[in-house]
Amino acid sequence: MNSSSNSQSSADASDPCHIDRETRDQLLAVVGADSVRGFVDQFLSEFEEVLPVVKEHFANRDGEAAAQAAHKVAGSAAVLGGAGLRALLIQFEMAARAGDFEEAEVLLGRVEDVKTKIGPFMMAGLD
Repeated sequence: MNSSSNSQSSADASDPCHIDRETRDQLLAVVGADSVRGFVDQFLSEFEEVLPVVKEHFANRDGEAAAQAAHKVAGSAAVLGGAGLRALLIQFEMAARAGDFEEAEVLLGRVEDVKTKIGPFMMAGLD
């Protein structure tokens, strides 16, 4: 990965509600607003279902399982342009896999906070 990609990931992680408009616009051009709204709704439901699984694995100090569950949501977020959430989830994955549970706990708290805020950002401009 080049340094500009690294700096972009860092910027995205600092704003976990950041939406990559180019990615989202490309998806929008291919499938249309109705489909993207449906995908976002599906993603938000998936996020709601997967987060307790991540938290359960984390509580059991199973960093690998927590990271794998978070990875699923990170991939879906990326497809929908949720670059900031994806970057945050990847940071959580890395910390959990490394056994840095103190850092992973902080990041998981940020993920939980984003869960309550990300929907309107993902739906913006889809009217």
